Amino acid sequence: MQTKKLTTLFTLFISMLIVQISCAQFSNYNYFKKVTINSSQISGSSEISPFTAYFSFSHNDLRSVSNGGHVESTNGYDIVFSNDFCGQIHHEIESYDPATGELSGWVQIPTISAIKDTSIYIIYGNPSISSSQENTSAWNSEYLSVWHLENTLDATANSHDFNMTKGTPQNTTGKVGGAKLFDGNGDYYTDSDGENYIDGLTEYTFSIWLKPQSNSVNAGVFFGGNRNQNMDRYFSLRYDQTGSNCSGTNVIKHGINRGSTKYTGESNSNIQTINWQHVVVSWQAGSPLDLHVNGNPVGFNCFNGSTFNNAINQTKRFILGASSQSDWDGKIDEAHFLNVKKSDDWIATYYNNQNDPSTFMTLGSEQEIQNFSTASSGNWSAGSTWSGGIAPNSAGAIVTINHDINVDGDFKTSSVTVNSGNTINVNNSQSLIVQCGIDNSGSLTVENNGALVQYSESDLNTGSGNYTYKREGISNMSYFNSWSSPVQNQQIAGSGGVFQGSNPCDMLYFDAASQSWKYDFPDGYSTTCKGNSVTFNSNNVISGGDNMINTGEGYFIAGDSVNPVRIFEGQVHNGPISVGVLNPNVSPGGSWDGKNWNLIGNPYPSAIYIEAFREANSSILDSNSAVYLWDNQSASYNQSDYVTVNNSGFINSNDQTYSTPPTSISAGQGFMVAASQDGNVTFDNSMRVVGDNDRFYKNSNGQGSFPKFWVRVTHPNDVRNDVLIAFNENATDGLDPDYDAPKNSAQNYITVGTLMSGDDSTKYAIQGLSKSSLYEELSIPLSVEGDSSGTYRFELFSTKGNIDQPVYLYDKKDDVKYNLTSSQAEVELDKNQDQFRFVIQLDGQAPPLSSNKELQSNSSEKVNVFVTEEFIKLQADKQKNFSQIQLYNLQGKNISFVRNANKIETPEVTGVYLLKYNSHGNTITEKLLIP
Repeated sequence: MQTKKLTTLFTLFISMLIVQISCAQFSNYNYFKKVTINSSQISGSSEISPFTAYFSFSHNDLRSVSNGGHVESTNGYDIVFSNDFCGQIHHEIESYDPATGELSGWVQIPTISAIKDTSIYIIYGNPSISSSQENTSAWNSEYLSVWHLENTLDATANSHDFNMTKGTPQNTTGKVGGAKLFDGNGDYYTDSDGENYIDGLTEYTFSIWLKPQSNSVNAGVFFGGNRNQNMDRYFSLRYDQTGSNCSGTNVIKHGINRGSTKYTGESNSNIQTINWQHVVVSWQAGSPLDLHVNGNPVGFNCFNGSTFNNAINQTKRFILGASSQSDWDGKIDEAHFLNVKKSDDWIATYYNNQNDPSTFMTLGSEQEIQNFSTASSGNWSAGSTWSGGIAPNSAGAIVTINHDINVDGDFKTSSVTVNSGNTINVNNSQSLIVQCGIDNSGSLTVENNGALVQYSESDLNTGSGNYTYKREGISNMSYFNSWSSPVQNQQIAGSGGVFQGSNPCDMLYFDAASQSWKYDFPDGYSTTCKGNSVTFNSNNVISGGDNMINTGEGYFIAGDSVNPVRIFEGQVHNGPISVGVLNPNVSPGGSWDGKNWNLIGNPYPSAIYIEAFREANSSILDSNSAVYLWDNQSASYNQSDYVTVNNSGFINSNDQTYSTPPTSISAGQGFMVAASQDGNVTFDNSMRVVGDNDRFYKNSNGQGSFPKFWVRVTHPNDVRNDVLIAFNENATDGLDPDYDAPKNSAQNYITVGTLMSGDDSTKYAIQGLSKSSLYEELSIPLSVEGDSSGTYRFELFSTKGNIDQPVYLYDKKDDVKYNLTSSQAEVELDKNQDQFRFVIQLDGQAPPLSSNKELQSNSSEKVNVFVTEEFIKLQADKQKNFSQIQLYNLQGKNISFVRNANKIETPEVTGVYLLKYNSHGNTITEKLLIP
């Protein structure tokens, strides 16, 4: 058994999300528009995958050809969508008017991001299309039913159509397209098979838009039993004028049942409205019923019965527009029923999309899908190079290369064909961006710091042509780079090896299983190191070693003084890649902390965005999400160290200013991560970025304006080591995997790290603390380990954000307090006795108060409200936290919401707001001025 080969390269065929056909499948289409999904409309701080979004566009370009537009079919059949210009993504068209170009419907987007805007494309103008390209897979298997209510049909493949109609519900204008108007006097729909998909559920989410004719009513929305049965039984949602379980009025009530056992919840009072209202009810076995209104998690105020740990059962049917004894009087639109309990972020995003689709996604300008071919050899940018006289540079450009071409800028294409005998050369620091795939029968070379960027969901490259990637490394043979390979099947050492000019004894592989440095050579591999014959054996090689670079893994390789430019030749890595990582819980025995290090690497011929990598792998890195990039700036290996990056910021002991935050990991760059469990980290094309490919370390997010400072300690031999302390609203004073980073120190001269209270075993390179701790007295223990006694220099090296107080270094041994803000401190250290001698201290700066208001709750308890630039804090004698705090603008839009907290983030825009919070069972709402 070979334990070494933990890395696998694989292609994902996401059939439920994307129909991948061919790179040039859109060659018969003539036009496209870029659609941008606004990241600010995505709730939370990560991604949602997949997400079926509502779109509503109107543009003259989208009229039919017969009406002066560019859509060939008057039914809109030739309108399709793609997320990467390589294949269609599933969509449903609700309405299309060929005379006006008004188009609405739904599209399933594989991933939407709260970190950066997401782009998809609407593609049209294909005269050969004569049938609909729509697909019920726009609604994946989580959706039990989707009733748009323009008719009685279910839009999913489940065909849960309403098969009985009572009364005469009328077609009307809805919140999202068409809707149904119920008269409150016997109008309702029934699916007599409802019990077949409701019974057995152990979780669900039901999303619906409601607009009653009046509030303060008893009106049933849906019901899972027979009419005139017990109202509190079965699967039900209704508006109640007077709550039956609590003393509330004008409430929303929701219930489920298991046999004769019922469980219901009622909302706070006065939640009914005559305006359109997005209501979402959800449940998961063992958890309480939940309620969201207009994207906000308002919850239920009281319950009758206890939640179930088992599935719902004994449902009779599904009725929409009525409950047991009361009918709905008003409009109902877009009833969506899912078999999973969706998150707060998903629900808020669902509301944002349907409430304001034009803000959620915007339609770009029209571009032509064009076929380009070269007319002569030359630069890509020159019009004379191309048969049409125009250089291709768009996502709709289908390019054929019949000559030798130099890419002399950043150019975008849909697909590229390189015919035999021809070459593309991507110049230094330039980029070729290919949305889809490359059919290479010639050759494609990427020069140092250049990039080949591809965005397709899977690897669609074809052809047997050769790719060459060049990367200049360190020339000093005493220095090291941390390498990975952007090309498949690369030999490490020996004749024909990528690193054949370097010392084989300085080609190190980090064995995660033993947490030690070894070699990726076969047992018995013989070579020479600096002229001396060497044979590697089982004591120093990994199991399964083969002298080949593993995909997505990193290697420490010494410099080459003769040929520092490393050349990788073969087929480039592209598409999804999975790399095995381990958490063996083995003490490494070196100068770093932790037992779970893994050396991996960027596998692509382009830079990757580090935040996208960390987010995609948050579950496998959930105990420490930092990345560690080797930065060999000294001729002595023992004086170099890792650049460490997480959400708090970064440290780099060789940085002289901390003015340029790292943003990405360049091509060919290896890096360290700490795995929280055995498993796989994944890379995919969505992480790839244009540019940021000119250094062997760069990375991360965490460069916001929140306060932070760096303390640097310098060894008597002038070797430096830094720590970062940052104050962030999302951090706590305990361990936060995204904001605290343990030290990974590779040099032996000096190791500095902060300590958490009660734990001297783990040293931290980066420590994130709550924002409020900046306004309190603070002591942070400091560990300083030097290899020799002597004079060590301490300094406050850099600060960012609002640090308006001195930073002190307290020397416990000499009982001396140094003001590092004013000057450096030089202290004599004993290498054997002074590791825990120092503490970083802050006295606590005054919060930037802008207002202070005293409120009175109905329980006669005074609640003090403090407004600072960062947060609004509530303080009461009898309670530490408040069950809910909400902030609204005067238009009634919820700005922010927290549960079980005593503070909420201050909005950036000044003005008058409504502060709403729960105190001792009462709901208090007060006006608050944010100056």
